[in-house]
Amino acid sequence: MEVVDVPVLGKKFSWFSADGKSMSRIDRFLLSDGFIVKHGISGQWIGDRDISDHCPVWLIVSPVNWGPKPFRVINGWLEHPDFLSFVETSWKSFAVHGKKAYVLKEKFKLLKDCLKKWNKEVFGFLDLNIEKTVKDLNDIENMMDGDVRDVELTRREG
Repeated sequence: MEVVDVPVLGKKFSWFSADGKSMSRIDRFLLSDGFIVKHGISGQWIGDRDISDHCPVWLIVSPVNWGPKPFRVINGWLEHPDFLSFVETSWKSFAVHGKKAYVLKEKFKLLKDCLKKWNKEVFGFLDLNIEKTVKDLNDIENMMDGDVRDVELTRREG
């Protein structure tokens, strides 16, 4: 069976060394023609890396609606001394009536809203700060991806 290296979009490289001087495209999808046709694969996308030295690589297929975005807990919340008491107080304050499954669902929905407000009050706009830092890092990597000289990188880092 013959495999195909699907066309790449996004970054050229999927791995960066810790010092940023070495880059390579070591992560990729190799697929058969039959799989590509059956699933409507049009390419692979190399995304922005986060904390790993590898970038995520996604297959590009026809859009699928996965439903609403799930609620995520930030690990820093769990370390905050007031977190558990805040959750307990909030949970007990909700007056929801009905079947048990309905009450549970509605209380989680109310807790989600309370946690979002609490996060902004206690931590500020943490998500924006993280996004800005990741964007700056990815901008530098994109410059390196385009064969930018060391002078320009030094200027950017300063």
